[in-house]
Amino acid sequence: MRMNEQELKFYNSHFGEIKDIKLVKEFSFDAKMKTFNGKIILKRKKSNIEFDVLIPEDYPLRDIKFVCLDLTGYSHQNYDNSVCLNTPFVNHIYSRIDLDIDKLRGWVSQYVEQEKPDKYYEYCPAIFGGVVNFIFQEGEYHHGRFEQSAFGEMQYSVLNSQVSDNKVSNLTAFSQKIGNKEIDWSSSFKQKTKYTGIWVYINQEPILDRKRRIDNWSDLVPLLPEGFLSYFKDFCKRTASCKLGMKTFQNKIFLSVGYRIPLDEDRHEINWDLILLPKNAFPRKLKNSTQNLEKFNQAINWEQSYNSDYHRFFGRGAFSPKITNSKVLILGVGALGSSLAEILVRGGLKNLTVNDIDVVEPGNICRSTYSFTDIGRSKTEQLCVRLMNISPFVEVDITDGIIPSSPKSEDYVLFKTNLEKFDIIFDCAANNGIVQMLSDMKLTSKVFYLSMTDRAKDMLCISNIDCRSMIERKNQMLFSLDSTQEAGFREGTGCWHPTFEASYFDINQLLNYTLKKINLTFVLNLPHKSFYTYFRNEIISCSQDIKFIQNELGLTISIESACLDKIYDLVLFHSPNEFGGIFVGNYINNYTEVVISDVIVPKKFKNSFMGFQPDPNDFNSQLKKVYEKYGKRIVYIGDWHSHPNSTNQYSQPDFQSIKSVAKSLNVNTHNPILMIAAFGKDYFDPGFYVYFNDKLYKYERVK
Repeated sequence: MRMNEQELKFYNSHFGEIKDIKLVKEFSFDAKMKTFNGKIILKRKKSNIEFDVLIPEDYPLRDIKFVCLDLTGYSHQNYDNSVCLNTPFVNHIYSRIDLDIDKLRGWVSQYVEQEKPDKYYEYCPAIFGGVVNFIFQEGEYHHGRFEQSAFGEMQYSVLNSQVSDNKVSNLTAFSQKIGNKEIDWSSSFKQKTKYTGIWVYINQEPILDRKRRIDNWSDLVPLLPEGFLSYFKDFCKRTASCKLGMKTFQNKIFLSVGYRIPLDEDRHEINWDLILLPKNAFPRKLKNSTQNLEKFNQAINWEQSYNSDYHRFFGRGAFSPKITNSKVLILGVGALGSSLAEILVRGGLKNLTVNDIDVVEPGNICRSTYSFTDIGRSKTEQLCVRLMNISPFVEVDITDGIIPSSPKSEDYVLFKTNLEKFDIIFDCAANNGIVQMLSDMKLTSKVFYLSMTDRAKDMLCISNIDCRSMIERKNQMLFSLDSTQEAGFREGTGCWHPTFEASYFDINQLLNYTLKKINLTFVLNLPHKSFYTYFRNEIISCSQDIKFIQNELGLTISIESACLDKIYDLVLFHSPNEFGGIFVGNYINNYTEVVISDVIVPKKFKNSFMGFQPDPNDFNSQLKKVYEKYGKRIVYIGDWHSHPNSTNQYSQPDFQSIKSVAKSLNVNTHNPILMIAAFGKDYFDPGFYVYFNDKLYKYERVK
């Protein structure tokens, strides 16, 4: 109480000292409401405005209230006549009061004295009944929609409800048909039990005094279109034997009132407000009932409504329409696939098919989207239920088991035909046979193979758009990441194959980053490239395949951006002297494409600003260790060195050096790659060449 006395003294003193404020009733503490209550007059040039002031006990953590009973219906004025100031938070009472008073002055000036309109539409405030939440869908309004009919029957379904003492205390309903329009929900929601209500369209907002919502029928009835009152009476008679609501909620008539509101300067949409009418006030079976809507003298019972149009539902964040409007297939819905499906659906995907033959096991729960109650159930079936509960706009289907199949199999053509129906395929099955099959099929669909390494250190994303053999590219990435070891985690005993250790948190960090990059490629209309994401020093990074092509010889180089980044760091470190190393990787597609996985740098070398000379014995020793570790899967590809503050044009000594490599009997290739890393203060320009028939042919970078 002593603290309250100090605060009372402060508030009375502080408000009394503000020059354009007159304290007409000193503050007192309301112990029941835990607020300091007083009354002030804000002095203006043309008039003085009186406000009741309510300051919460824990101000400034909670907001102050200024209530003016003489002003009603102004913008940013709540239904109780308090003013919505939206003052920035400051945890200092002196500063916060000054900010609040300044905001109050601005509100009076802009909305009361000048009556300036807001840029954005403000819904008219109301005291809602809190019994029903009503969901509808409305996009841009098109003229003429209500020319033939401005009222009619509405269909709605119940989304959820709360029951207390065998009575519904609260429910959420969504419209199925309203305003001469069927609502476009997904099939699972369209199939729900439908109940009947009534709708009416009026030509203006149901308001008085600027933005003050109508709260009695005598003010609303004049706004109703001609013929509606008779229609309502007839509706009550026609539905006398119909169920207007769920079993424990049949004592209300749902009446939706629609009207136009602005989207911007040129466009409008329809907003629907819900009114609950007591059914017993309008006897439906009595032929001579005298109770009419125009004579109904009870207060209007407004309920909360929400526009859940697709673009509003996903307005806070959605994937590119090139993804959301596609038919998407996910192969494998375990740790990766189930999370991927949920992320896509929360991002606005409309058509998804999932494929997996497994059931949910206890060990799946910790790193997937499944629940403990799903154990023993089909992964696909349980995931479908979850996804359809997330979005009312997604159609989720289950396809029969897709298993690895070779071109000589009878199922191959059938599988390929079915897979071609999809625009995008995400392969999360962790099955090499599936990856090989998808590569062999050369599908027109965009295929993304996603997999992770042990403990979710890295996530691979391999695209069929830039990669002829996804299985080979997968292996090359694993070599470059030094992640070729087998999974080591086993649950219990048995012959079932082991799995990787990885937490839900780590998996989804990489998955979200990977999807963001895929989505950006669609948004910017860029060619899809294979890449991997990885953790390094607690930061997520990305290495993307960069391609160079030699059109005259029909040859291609793929090099990971991480390799080029590594080279840039090395040459910068050794600048202004030259520096270099060798490439390792492998050849694919009948030696027409080389994939560079990593670089090897010498431990012993001589260099200057005019040249670079490595120790060949050192290189041979390091290459020997690579061959011992990877066998012939990783081989020598070529040489590289830097040209500081110069161009990537090779010199005659450069040509002679790579020529001697090509002629050597100890080298695995007679067509080595030469890369000149030209760089300066503001550029890095790697130039790739291949030695062929005693010439060097230059590659061009693919944009």
